[in-house]
Amino acid sequence: MTYRYLLFLLLLVWGHTLLAQREYQPGYIVKPSADTLRGLVRYTENHQQALSCCFRPDKVQQVVCYQPNELAGYGFDNGRMYESIMFEGEPIFMQVLASGNATLLKHNQQYYVQKNSIPPIRLEVRDTLVYRSGRPLLARNRLFVGVLRDQLMADCPAVAPLLARAALQDRDLITIFDVYNNCRETDGLIRIASVKADTRLRITMGAGAGWSYSTLGVFSERILPVQTKLHTHQPALPTPFLLILISTPRVSQRFEFQTGLNYLAENFRYTSTESTTDNLGSSGTEHKAISVALRSLRLPVMVRYTVPGLRIHPYLAAGPSFIFMLHSDSNFEVEREYNQVVNSYRYPFLNTRPVTFSLSGALGLKIPLFNRISAFCEGRYDHTFEGIAQARTFDTEKYPHALGFSSIQKTIYKTIQAQFGLIYR
Repeated sequence: MTYRYLLFLLLLVWGHTLLAQREYQPGYIVKPSADTLRGLVRYTENHQQALSCCFRPDKVQQVVCYQPNELAGYGFDNGRMYESIMFEGEPIFMQVLASGNATLLKHNQQYYVQKNSIPPIRLEVRDTLVYRSGRPLLARNRLFVGVLRDQLMADCPAVAPLLARAALQDRDLITIFDVYNNCRETDGLIRIASVKADTRLRITMGAGAGWSYSTLGVFSERILPVQTKLHTHQPALPTPFLLILISTPRVSQRFEFQTGLNYLAENFRYTSTESTTDNLGSSGTEHKAISVALRSLRLPVMVRYTVPGLRIHPYLAAGPSFIFMLHSDSNFEVEREYNQVVNSYRYPFLNTRPVTFSLSGALGLKIPLFNRISAFCEGRYDHTFEGIAQARTFDTEKYPHALGFSSIQKTIYKTIQAQFGLIYR
């Protein structure tokens, strides 16, 4: 167990190191005079993005950090932009999600609207206690709907149907503000730039090959007295896999969902020999051989964290994974020799579940090559907790020595994989 805690500690240290790094991405800053300077802007996804903007014209020149009162705003080439806004008596950088006659702002996961140079107004939802038939119920009061429909956007009837079913989230709010700003003429306010209501998901596809090493923990009183690990026993042949990454760059460039399909063909084998001597001095030998063949598809659903802005992008992913068993075959062989008499028999003993749940963790590196093509390498660890076996009674006419339905008690399945491939974004 010690190596597991050590690995967990290394992952924590590695993750902390990644978070501590500062990355610079192509972008721009806007001076109070409306002059725009292009270069590299520090990218963060924490409170620092609201308090300062660090800028360098290129990779060689010195970094200069600006406070919100020194810039009109800043942005990145990918579309994420911030504007200096007076908020609670102090200027801060707030993210601009939509711009025009009405501007949608975001700060600390809260949404604000600004119109006609008035201070930002918070858009919010509150849980209120209501009574129905004398019973108290907790209802969600969408206060932001009334603020927009009846006050700030009352001059555009087209937004009313959208607000009726809108949720307090990026996609719905950006669509509403985009409709409103197209409905009204601009009021002449100077903005950094117009923002396109683009909340589409970005899907990245990849493929490659990988090598795996698995262990299968088997425990049955009729097979082995103690739990024994079966190890993969097969040639080192690669197996194919498909990688799919789903992200929303406007929300985050660091976090995305990782899924795909991974095909594994594995063969397990275990052998043992025991010698016994009875009270009369007669000796005997018992040979046991266990073999299992598994063919499966794995579907991970992991959250992935990637460090942007570097030439090589390390990433860490974790989440559940589903193992779909396509084919399984098992065989238990016993050969007993006693007083020069040999008895042998063989029968299946394992019946796998169609679908098994596991937890997965991955560490990897993504290396940009050219255009939209990148290479990557990844190490992944899967661990099942409920086991992959299920109850079944084998045909005792065909296998008179076959195990009963309750013979297999534990079948813990663990896999380590090394994968290499290409992705296209």
